[in-house]
Amino acid sequence: MNVSPLLDRKGVKIWPLAVMMLTILLVVFGLHGIADKKEDWNLTCRAALYKQGSADDIERSVKLKVRSKDGEAVISYDYFQNKQYQGSIRMYGEITDFEVSSLILHIRVTRGEVVSDDSVAERPYYLQKILEHNLDFLERVNQGMTFTLRMSEMDLKQGFAILNFTPGNNIWACDIQAD
Repeated sequence: MNVSPLLDRKGVKIWPLAVMMLTILLVVFGLHGIADKKEDWNLTCRAALYKQGSADDIERSVKLKVRSKDGEAVISYDYFQNKQYQGSIRMYGEITDFEVSSLILHIRVTRGEVVSDDSVAERPYYLQKILEHNLDFLERVNQGMTFTLRMSEMDLKQGFAILNFTPGNNIWACDIQAD
């Protein structure tokens, strides 16, 4: 019996190796396909804010929210004083990439707005400071700006993530839900 040299080399059958390589390739391409899917995210992060040099009893906080559905994303910084909503910076865009292996989420925002509570006489202190120090912030957002969320730790079972948010190089501890 004459055996093809591709199927039998010195007593070793090549076809089991070919099947194994094909299986590995299918797994790799399958993982790549999962990474390309637009995951739906719901992250909520909170932080206390302190006004430098102020001894007042006003409780200030900010809530960072990242929401995505079908690849569309909203990033908002909501500002509170004494647990009352004061205003927000909201940015809208899309998830451009999710790197599964390194847990990095890239969001390209193309529209931003400042939202204020009409019953509040003036913008919250920290919201005002961001706008003063970054006069062209909303202009840059409206021209297109990429935000990166690098999750240094994530536990979906416990519902939390530790993430580094850039630009800004801030570290947040967040409640997380992936739909």
